[in-house]
Amino acid sequence: MVGGLDEAALVAQESTADCLLPGWTLQLVSTVSDPASGARRSRRGYYYQDLYTMWCCLRMLHGEWDEVLPEGEEDVTCKRSIPPVHRQVQVKTLENPPSLWSPARLCNPEIRDRPDTSILGRLFTNKGLPDQTNLVLLLNEGVNRELLPLKVGQTLNRSGIEAELTRRLDGLVPSSGRTVGWCVQRLEIEEFEATAEGVESRIFRFLSSTCQSLGHPLLPDEIEQLLSDLMQAVQTAARALESVAITRTGFEATLRHRAEELMRSTNESQGDLAPTLDQKLRRAQLNDEQVEKCQRMRATFNRRRRSAVGQMGAALDDLATEVFMACSSTAAKRHAGQITPGAELYAETVSAVSDVHRIGGWSGRQIALADAYGALHDITARCEHRYD
Repeated sequence: MVGGLDEAALVAQESTADCLLPGWTLQLVSTVSDPASGARRSRRGYYYQDLYTMWCCLRMLHGEWDEVLPEGEEDVTCKRSIPPVHRQVQVKTLENPPSLWSPARLCNPEIRDRPDTSILGRLFTNKGLPDQTNLVLLLNEGVNRELLPLKVGQTLNRSGIEAELTRRLDGLVPSSGRTVGWCVQRLEIEEFEATAEGVESRIFRFLSSTCQSLGHPLLPDEIEQLLSDLMQAVQTAARALESVAITRTGFEATLRHRAEELMRSTNESQGDLAPTLDQKLRRAQLNDEQVEKCQRMRATFNRRRRSAVGQMGAALDDLATEVFMACSSTAAKRHAGQITPGAELYAETVSAVSDVHRIGGWSGRQIALADAYGALHDITARCEHRYD
């Protein structure tokens, strides 16, 4: 094994100083085989795999795993002590494959007469295989009829396909003194999202609900930033020379710490922006009482949007998008000289937002006109050159 624990510790220390977040728990785990170690230093284009690792980490917060190990003995290793599970996941992604996954594709070796160079051969070798092992192929494309019994959630009879895979892998010598039949009996196929964008969307939704359940309701742009920060930490762990285990307590501490920072930053920035919104509204010739009401509507909308979940949260996000489009339309007219700056521009913008609320039937979705105005004032506070 190239490197060694001292070197790995040094690399981990240097990388965490710049990339890992406060509270992140590192546990160096010695890799079992040279092939696994080599893969760690040559990984490129593994964004989908890193996203799946992030998904496993989020599931860990809900008790599914105790720790997640990226790029250890396998692409992703998930461990749980009670009940004991040792889940080895090999991630295989294809873009526009000519055909569905088949037994032949899984078993045909890259090197003739070397079954250990096949996809399943690599999954069954060069790793520890304790009794509680679960071997998983994670695919982004579908499998053919023969492989259907192996899919997660299926209850079809597996005996036929298990015998077929065992026959095709004749001559393979798995790790830990196990047989091919033993490995095949513990093999599952999981079809995941077809694209990295699909995985991102799944993570975004799950991360949002997770933060909500942990008492840290975040706005969509805050969730985006949190996802980016956590992904950076996951990728740093995956790039380390020695395997870095991500523990449940460490990941939750990191998520909570960063979520609190993002909420605090947003609150502080809104406080800083309040005078700016005040100045912009005064350019539209609003008086003190009107400006104060606008400020309150903005604060109320942001609180409601932050605490909303499910369909209501999605609806408020959609409303904010439509209001932004209305603002963009009136701004374009202003730049084209069709609207006079100041009071007239403000009146036209408010009218456009009122139309958005009325035409969109938002009242029927329990979203008041004040919410639309609150979204308008929040957008105004964040933008430059409003109403002048």
